[in-house]
Amino acid sequence: METMKSMFFACALLLGSAETFSAENLVLSEDFESQTFPPSGWVVKGTELSEDLESGYAHWSLNWNEVTGCSIAGSGCAEVMSDFKEGQAGISKEEWLITPAVQVADNASLSFTFWCNASSFMTNKYGSFLVKVSTDDGDTWSDLWNAASQEDIENSGLTWPWNKDAMGIENNWQKLTPNVSLEAYVGKTVKIAFYFRSILVNNYTQATLAVDNVKVGNQEIENLPVIEGSTSYEFSNSYIGYLAQSEPMTIRNVGYGTLTITSIEGIEGTDFSTTLDPASVSLKRGEELSYRVNYTPTITGAKSTVMKINTNGGTLSVDLSGTKVMLEEGYTLESFEGDIFPPAGWSRNEGWKTMEGMATSGVKSVTVGGMMTCDIVSPRLDLSAGNGKVKFDYIETTGEEYIDDSFLPSTYFILYYKKNTDTDWTELWCSLDDSKYNEWVQKEIEIKDANGNFVVDDNVYLRWTYEFEMGDGGLDNMVVTDIYFDNVVLPKLYGEGELPLAITTPNPVNGVSNVDYSRLTLSWEPALFADGYELSVGTDKSNPTSLLENEKLEGNTSVSYTIPELEPATTYYWKVVPYNAVGKNENASVWSFTTMEDQSVRDFPYTMGFEGNNGEIPPMGWKNDHEGKGIQMWKSNEIEPFAGKYSASVWHNNAGEVSVLTSPVFAIPETGDIVASFAWGGGLSNRLEIGYVNSATTAGHMSEVSD
Repeated sequence: METMKSMFFACALLLGSAETFSAENLVLSEDFESQTFPPSGWVVKGTELSEDLESGYAHWSLNWNEVTGCSIAGSGCAEVMSDFKEGQAGISKEEWLITPAVQVADNASLSFTFWCNASSFMTNKYGSFLVKVSTDDGDTWSDLWNAASQEDIENSGLTWPWNKDAMGIENNWQKLTPNVSLEAYVGKTVKIAFYFRSILVNNYTQATLAVDNVKVGNQEIENLPVIEGSTSYEFSNSYIGYLAQSEPMTIRNVGYGTLTITSIEGIEGTDFSTTLDPASVSLKRGEELSYRVNYTPTITGAKSTVMKINTNGGTLSVDLSGTKVMLEEGYTLESFEGDIFPPAGWSRNEGWKTMEGMATSGVKSVTVGGMMTCDIVSPRLDLSAGNGKVKFDYIETTGEEYIDDSFLPSTYFILYYKKNTDTDWTELWCSLDDSKYNEWVQKEIEIKDANGNFVVDDNVYLRWTYEFEMGDGGLDNMVVTDIYFDNVVLPKLYGEGELPLAITTPNPVNGVSNVDYSRLTLSWEPALFADGYELSVGTDKSNPTSLLENEKLEGNTSVSYTIPELEPATTYYWKVVPYNAVGKNENASVWSFTTMEDQSVRDFPYTMGFEGNNGEIPPMGWKNDHEGKGIQMWKSNEIEPFAGKYSASVWHNNAGEVSVLTSPVFAIPETGDIVASFAWGGGLSNRLEIGYVNSATTAGHMSEVSD
């Protein structure tokens, strides 16, 4: 199966070698595509590290990946990083990547593309990135360009600050191409060094830097913008009537000035469209913008077109094509594009999640990886007619260095089925049957029993399981793969064309007590075949409508409702009635919950040491909220509390994440001095904000408290 992924990066390889100036004017051109590192004539040197700190990119090394591409362009680039373990060991290292000697001619300049986490380098927080030059064969070095210098950045054709994208949005991971003048060295023989130094802050460091497409020579071009970008995309096995979306495609200004789009041609009246908005594009030199192409194939639509992006820096032609597939009658496609996971009717345990960027339809796939066993189960299937089969796409990824004729992973991807009368699951297929790695594979599997007969039953489930074996060699001999799967085509779903199925997963769970009465969110998992829901809430079990009566929530994934304020110490009843074009499923359970006693604080002094219920977070009356993906919520911590046994702590690994721990309402007396105090500490926290709101139900911005 030729995949969209490989097609896209084939384009990237071609783009990586494209030049806007004559190669004859270059005395050095290195794109790190040969897999030989360091390249001929280049030198790598750096700080000697102990064996336990010698990670893959502890020194300048080759980042090579033919499947997903390297960090910059093509399959290879040079990369170095510092690790937190080096910080713990108190090591600030220096790493050098040095070019061969070159003769500098008139009008010569140095250009290169670098990729890094800007927060570490732009202010020299955790790393310093300089380009140095030597005229005495490396005996002494002078600074030529500094990533933390606004003057150097702007003189090389980039904008300051360089941690913002073309839309002015701050983006920590940046890929930029400076052009550095070598006028001061005309007529001299020089070596150029890409110099990386790690910086410790409280014995911590974390910085990543990659360099690619290094060129020295006469690179003068007219002072105009020049467009470069992805030149083709192929959609494979796209189902008619269903949206497929490309992986991120790019346009980039490799010239000067500001690149703008005048028009986009070639996709009007076709099955192709794009998220690229001409009016919003304004790219300075080296800036790049990502966009996507949409493909919704129709029976009569053309399978290909050429999208022309017309700019003030030339026209970029993008060849678009797609392979259409008709979904068989009675079958259902699930491509996991919805906001709710798992989708209606599906179930899973911990581990499986959706991920953008690896998909064969739309932008999402389902993924899992690591040393855990995870299951995801289909909706109930009606195979009473027999002849059932299932299709799905999957890719099993691992490091290229592991794959040879003897490669045997420690992880497996297995498909099972189970009838209602079965006591156990029956295996249908295992990824070891294919032994294909780092490429998308499309499977079509007939649902047959151990005797080779089609399963005939109206109560059948399919289960995909990711599992691992430790083996005799322990962790040292394990090779763990990651699984992504997408485009699951299921046979007839049980109950299709009938009333939606009933809701069985209320949150709060039925009968729970001590529920927060402030801004309570009721939620449930989506019901299969539902077009929407009617929500009723009240204090009368036989008729729970005193608070909400048949509140209509349209859409299958409209599965939550927030009530601003409830009464303390009160039992509430609620029910959710799913509906569709056939009618309403009135067979809805009535659930209950009881709110906690009034937690308002009226007696002072008040102290919260987070010691109750074995350090439970949040304590009763407090709230724990978060924003962002991969977020960590506030939790209990026993490591070096200020006092007692526990403290409340939070940890983040992504920029822009927010965790909020909110106190109960404080009834502040009109007279008397009331002050708030707390103890806090954290080696890496960027900012801890405290604040207050004048109402427990206000969802607005909190005023910062300075005392």
